[in-house]
Amino acid sequence: MSDTQLVRIRTEEDRIAVVDRARAMLERARTPVEAKQVADLAKAAERYARLQKLGEEAVSHARAIAVEALALMGEMLKVIEKNKGGGDGSNQHKQATSSRREEVAEKPPSLLKQGISHKQSMHAQSLAIVRASNPDLYEEVRAGKKSIATAHVEVKRQEKREELAALADAESDPKLPPWEIHTGDCLKLFRADAWKLDGKRPRLIFADPPYNIGVDYGMGADADRIDPVKFVKWCGEWIAYSEAALTKDGSFWLLISDEFALELGTLVKHAFHLQNWIIWYESFGVNCARKFNRTKRHLFHATKSKDFVFNEDAVTRESDRQTKYNDARANPGGKLLDDVWFDIPRLAGTATERLPDFPTQLPLALLGRIVRCASMPADLVLDPFCGSGTTGAASLAAGRSFVGFEKCDEFARLARARMKGVKVDMSIPIAAAPADFLKWYSLCYGCGAKFFAPTKYKTCPRCSSTELKHERRTPPWSSQ
Repeated sequence: MSDTQLVRIRTEEDRIAVVDRARAMLERARTPVEAKQVADLAKAAERYARLQKLGEEAVSHARAIAVEALALMGEMLKVIEKNKGGGDGSNQHKQATSSRREEVAEKPPSLLKQGISHKQSMHAQSLAIVRASNPDLYEEVRAGKKSIATAHVEVKRQEKREELAALADAESDPKLPPWEIHTGDCLKLFRADAWKLDGKRPRLIFADPPYNIGVDYGMGADADRIDPVKFVKWCGEWIAYSEAALTKDGSFWLLISDEFALELGTLVKHAFHLQNWIIWYESFGVNCARKFNRTKRHLFHATKSKDFVFNEDAVTRESDRQTKYNDARANPGGKLLDDVWFDIPRLAGTATERLPDFPTQLPLALLGRIVRCASMPADLVLDPFCGSGTTGAASLAAGRSFVGFEKCDEFARLARARMKGVKVDMSIPIAAAPADFLKWYSLCYGCGAKFFAPTKYKTCPRCSSTELKHERRTPPWSSQ
């Protein structure tokens, strides 16, 4: 039981005494547990001040002590060896050599046993990072104007901005394939043949257009909220231009949400040979009222002809016969992925991969799979709605050339900076085995996310926390 639960504040004198006690303990605190005790006392005093409506001065005084104690606790936790306890902490013992077994056994009790939860530890360390990186932002947390989580996200975003700014001023890696990002309206750029690069036609076009649902892509939210008939007509125009630009054996991929999936899917079907209507399960989505929650997007794979590039190795997984049944009839080469992709979560705002100033961003894993499946090294890839440059980053990493169109100058600048930081890596595995997802159920102590994975994630795909618990479990959609 924490000091917050033990302390009883019944009068104003009690509150003042608790605050004075917390201030004195803060000056003497030498361990994370002592710092947490201070924070608990200060929070109890803050709660009493709020309930009794004692005024902002009483509330802010107690809150400031609590924030200082949490920051001190975070600094201490950063410099000591953390024993997470629970979950897979036993792996540390299993991996220890015989000569170190006694040392491991004599480690101090886990933080959890000392009353510090994984979530509290993460928040405290995040606050310590905020105080060290941005004192002004720390003062806003201390004053109650921002939460710890919000401040930490802002610090990470600022670090990403500085990284992109440095890349923007740097020269592009000469080892990268050729690439260009043109700024302007995609229809005008199509008419000007801006998609050409070194005389090549694109073998792959990936389009993730505005969804006409009121998202601000740098031109205001109203620009993404036009008459539905005009929107569909506009989509038909750039889809037709895409068909004309593709090589004869090229592929066209379109990602769209529920609102216009039927209309745009019909346009794609009439302009191309529709190969697949893939459902991308995003792992978390939009909570809805009086209908099922939305956790998917529609991915149309179409080709210009019946003879097209399709690299099976990029989208092949081990079959259940191989992984579960040890069936001698199993194809040693595995089997193709199904048309429901649930192994790639969408990017949360706190994801390490996320760019700070772009409203919607796709995961590299999704584009990496598509690029490697539908094109060959040295091919040209085109994205008429370049956005944050994920298609370009995936293309360059896979050894493909890239051309992107982007209407917003600021987003084009961000994408160009991102391109300069790409490293070519032809060995990135793309296809994951759905059968493997029967192995690990993971719980993030940081944000509470629950997800299935083929291996034990080192960091949470939603909030990048390393505080994870893993269990062998069967996902709910499995029939096993």
